[in-house]
Amino acid sequence: MTIPGVFIAFVCMMLPALVAQADDTAASTYQPCVACHGDVGQGIAALGAPALAGQQAAYLQRQLAHFKNGVRGADSRDTQGAQMKAMAGMLSEQDVVVVSEY
Repeated sequence: MTIPGVFIAFVCMMLPALVAQADDTAASTYQPCVACHGDVGQGIAALGAPALAGQQAAYLQRQLAHFKNGVRGADSRDTQGAQMKAMAGMLSEQDVVVVSEY
């Protein structure tokens, strides 16, 4: 077997473990969101928390960036937005990507 062939075989063997680890990291990063957005991102209407499931990752990243940067959640009358602003502020840029793609 050639060196590239050995490398490809190694990557194929490791891929399931890497995917499982990525899923665990994403699930852990999403955990604070569960209280308002539900365990599968279904949203909770009674809390005014919209569904996240089915949204495009780029859309979610943009909205989280808007909360982090004060574009959203800055109006004193927007209590739900203020909560999201605080939650989004705790996410690193990498967390935003991970949770948006989860």
